[in-house]
Amino acid sequence: MENERITENEINILDMLFVVRKNIVKIIIAAVVIALIFLTYTLTLVTPLYQSGTQLLVKGISQEAMTIYPDSTSRLMLMNNCIEVLSGTASMTKVAEELSINITPEDLQAMVSISSPADTQVIKISAISPDPEIAREIAETVEKVSRDVLSENVGVSALSTIQKAKTPVAPVSPNPIKNTILGGFLGGVLAVAFYLAMWFINNRIHTPADAEKALGLTVFSSVPFVENEAVATNEKDNAKAKGGKN
Repeated sequence: MENERITENEINILDMLFVVRKNIVKIIIAAVVIALIFLTYTLTLVTPLYQSGTQLLVKGISQEAMTIYPDSTSRLMLMNNCIEVLSGTASMTKVAEELSINITPEDLQAMVSISSPADTQVIKISAISPDPEIAREIAETVEKVSRDVLSENVGVSALSTIQKAKTPVAPVSPNPIKNTILGGFLGGVLAVAFYLAMWFINNRIHTPADAEKALGLTVFSSVPFVENEAVATNEKDNAKAKGGKN
């Protein structure tokens, strides 16, 4: 019984591979069409976003802060506090007041990302916007405001700029190549699923093997059916029947 199940599973897999191979051209066409749709959507309807960033180095902390962060282990808490303070609404409100554009602190929080690489005293500030100049301006303004904010709230006495914000040339998103590949893959998978589903729901019997599989009986013989000959025979029988009536 176990061998029969294994054999049946192997036959099913081979049948599925045959279905895929039989429709491979249609599957490729579907993949290409969906890929082109994704590419067109990416290039025409998705707004490109530009990112600008700056990096700061915490070079010193006040004497008061030294009592709070006395060793290298507690400096990790210092960097986390810097990130939280700079990302907060109060800091972003000051940034919004400094900017030349009308923007809310909540919008800035969604556009600005602040982080610190592990085991460093570096603060990375990045801003993302549909306008590359605005992205640079936001990053520069956050850097400017951070000096007073961190000094007042965290006790950072010295900050050094190790990377200045620049106007980005190319957008960071969307990625046309990535989206096109994703669309092609999705189109191919959907096409394969469609043809396999059509194969699964197709209950018609085409060969003696299909009959044996469906009925569980052995086929000893089969009579070939030729459509043209069958039609001709029916026409002859009808003609004889009409002639007999006359």
